[in-house]
Amino acid sequence: MIRIFIVSLFAFSAYLWSDWRNWRAYHSTILFVVMGDFLYNFLTYNYSLWELHSELGGHTINDLLITLVSFPSVVLLVLTHFPFNKKIMKKILFIVYWIFLFSIIEFAMKSMHGIIYFHGWSFGWSVLFNVYIFVVIPIHHKKPLLAYGLSLIMFFFIYFTLDIPTDHWK
Repeated sequence: MIRIFIVSLFAFSAYLWSDWRNWRAYHSTILFVVMGDFLYNFLTYNYSLWELHSELGGHTINDLLITLVSFPSVVLLVLTHFPFNKKIMKKILFIVYWIFLFSIIEFAMKSMHGIIYFHGWSFGWSVLFNVYIFVVIPIHHKKPLLAYGLSLIMFFFIYFTLDIPTDHWK
């Protein structure tokens, strides 16, 4: 039930507090985040770094729910409220809030065995990835090519650091 509650909470929050009238302005960033998750699942199909489990079942259904409901909702919330025209400290605090929130949720899910790590991935890696994603979301909104470049850097960093074998790719 916890996964359904969290997904519903993000969706409901986005419904209440996001800028739905201008959803098209956020559409490409939503697709960027969704594409990243689908790409992870495609490339690591036979060599998962983590798997999601809940009362709904295994990884695939849980990941689809998060990818197609939570991630778009979170991107809408982040971009609707991101302090683009504020001082750097407000931007940093906003990003830290989201990193903290996602890290707490993952820690809770890990504690309840809703997420299981493999092949060197750990909670620390997830926190690092949260830093990356909440920095890159507003960057993608303003400078998509820079975000794609940062994503390639992150991909190769994870790939080489965790020594992910390509012979597991389809």
